[in-house]
Amino acid sequence: DTYILNAVADVGHVYVVLFTLFLSGMVGMMQRSGGMSGFTKDVATIATTPRLGQFACFAVGCFIFFDDYANVLLAGETMRPLLDVLFISREKLSFIVDATAAPIASISQISSWVGFEVGLIQEQIDRIVKLEGTDDLSIKTSGFGVFLQSIKYRYYPIFMIIIICFLIY
Repeated sequence: DTYILNAVADVGHVYVVLFTLFLSGMVGMMQRSGGMSGFTKDVATIATTPRLGQFACFAVGCFIFFDDYANVLLAGETMRPLLDVLFISREKLSFIVDATAAPIASISQISSWVGFEVGLIQEQIDRIVKLEGTDDLSIKTSGFGVFLQSIKYRYYPIFMIIIICFLIY
C-alpha cells in the first residue's frame, strides 16, 4: 500500500497508465476492424524478401516516433503477420521493434519521452538559477535547448539504430 498508493496518487503516473490503456484499446479496435491487416497487406507488396520485411519493420518503428509504448504496440502487432510469412523469428521481430522504439523516441524532438526529460532538465536548471542568483549560465536556460544540445551525445540510441541497420543488412 505504501508504494502502489503513492504511485497511483501521482498524476503523471496516472496519465501514463491511461495513455497506455487507451492506446492498447485503439490497437485492439484497429486489429478487430481489419485496419492493421490492411496496412500489413500494403506493406507486404513492398516487403517481399526477409531483408525487406525487416527493413519495413524498422521503418514502421521510425515512423511511430511520438511514444515508445505506442511504437511497440503498433509496430509489433502490425508487422508480426508479415514477418511470420517471411519466416523471420518472433525473437528477431521483438528485438527490431524494441531496439527501434526507445532510441527513436529518445532522440526525436517530439515525443512523450522527450516531454518528460525536458521537464526534469528544466526543473534542475531552475534550481541552479535559484542557487546561483543569476540566469547567466554557460548553458542554455531552457530545458528544450539543453535537450537539443544533448542529442549528439546520446550514444546508445544512435549506435542502436546503426546496429539494427547493420543486422538487417
